[in-house]
Amino acid sequence: MEFSVNIDAKGRLNFPSKLREELGETFYVTRNLGAKCLKVYSAQGWKSLLEKINAAPETELAMLRRFLIGGKQKVEPDKQGRFVVSQALREHAGIEAETEVAVLDLEGYAEIWNKAEFSTYTGDEAAMLELAAKYGV
Repeated sequence: MEFSVNIDAKGRLNFPSKLREELGETFYVTRNLGAKCLKVYSAQGWKSLLEKINAAPETELAMLRRFLIGGKQKVEPDKQGRFVVSQALREHAGIEAETEVAVLDLEGYAEIWNKAEFSTYTGDEAAMLELAAKYGV
């Protein structure tokens, strides 16, 4: 499911209530690999990710640790469901204050996109059809 929300002048995002219910009262936002967006994990999802990363030798995943763990933000939305998205995370995703964003519910985690960037990213239907055929989706 896709939600359209705005980042206000203070960099706050009103996270959809359905996703707050699904992800819990505390969740983690970090940079996404392979796409110019942010990935949102529940506390349990974040713990699972850390266990996988920490199980690998330090020398093999040092860059990944820096990218995901070093860039993370622990989030506890206020009573209205808002939280400030850090400047570093907004810069990674190309999200400016007073901008519309797409928040995607991806069953177990969420993504936060600059709305215009998301429209461009998902625009290649031929490529999606090819992938769907390849994987039988």
